[in-house]
Amino acid sequence: MIIKNPRNVKNPSPETVRKHTFECLNCKVVFINLNIFIDKYCSRKCASDYRKSSGWKPSKEHRKKISEAGKGREVSEETRKKLRKDVDEQKLIRLYLEESKTQKECAEIFGCGLSTVSRYLKQYGLVGKKSNHQAQTAGSSNTGQYMDKGWLYQKYFVEKLTTVEIANICSVGRTTIKRWIKKHGFVARDNSESQLGKKMSAEFCDKQSKRVKGKGNPFYGKTHTSETIDKIMEKKMYYPYQGGTVKWYFHTRNDGKEIKLQGTWEFETARYFDSNNEIYLVHGEFDSFSYSTETGIKVYYPDFYLLNKDIYIEVKGYFNDRMKNKLGAVRKEHDVKIEIWQKKDLEEKGILVKGQYKMVAEGYYEQYLIK
Repeated sequence: MIIKNPRNVKNPSPETVRKHTFECLNCKVVFINLNIFIDKYCSRKCASDYRKSSGWKPSKEHRKKISEAGKGREVSEETRKKLRKDVDEQKLIRLYLEESKTQKECAEIFGCGLSTVSRYLKQYGLVGKKSNHQAQTAGSSNTGQYMDKGWLYQKYFVEKLTTVEIANICSVGRTTIKRWIKKHGFVARDNSESQLGKKMSAEFCDKQSKRVKGKGNPFYGKTHTSETIDKIMEKKMYYPYQGGTVKWYFHTRNDGKEIKLQGTWEFETARYFDSNNEIYLVHGEFDSFSYSTETGIKVYYPDFYLLNKDIYIEVKGYFNDRMKNKLGAVRKEHDVKIEIWQKKDLEEKGILVKGQYKMVAEGYYEQYLIK
């Protein structure tokens, strides 16, 4: 049994001993301590070990009491030298720069605190040199150039490189580049602006497609209510399979029938057919074409059908790989002739004329808009 008597009480009564007999929470040793404020641990070591093993942390009030208790105390230079742990400069350079150890790992190797390592890094002038050292060893020719305001402006705003691409050039982390963009007073681009004009790789598109298929789709297992369907049908005005933000316009054909067209290019194409007395049908007036894909059967609706020439016309502002694959599948499964009219073709035929965009901007087509 451990007996502690800090007050040097002579001949304590059995009742006093009984009241001051405790069991250590850490080592479970029974001890007697006549100091009434110490009733949990038999020693400071047990107190420290117990707190470490149990994950105990001092409360805010406790830390405040400790801080206030230490105020006004002065530590002699001799005591400081005894407590201070010397950190060898060459060893620190080898660990921190060459072996890329973290400050925490260096502290464990030297057997000192994290603040000691941090202090010696500042003393030896090693703060901020780790990324430059890594760039040199990686063979980068742009070591630390992100610190140059003009160079970073050229890469980020003129060449439109992302922070990840600039970080790879300089062999630093992305957060370093973001921090220096802020330091130089630049306003960082948002994600949509940084990806503008960049073509996604086939692997990325395939990954995104798989991510939203089946249970990955947020609408998986759900259905629209009848009220929602009515709203969708009312907004789209014409066909439920048509989507997007392109506006719909009405046009009166030569035969007197009012037809609905998607976008100003289709609107002008219909006018072109009428001026040349072509007999044509628009989507919805002729049968669609089904075609097979990896995900199932899909349906394709061309924009126009010329009856006299037996040709389907597709008016497209862009013609990407997805559209090529779609038309390839349709032509493979159906014996049809489909022509793609893009901007260049429309301009050659005189469908799109100079000042077309000005007409749109000035609201010329508003009178034909389906609202």
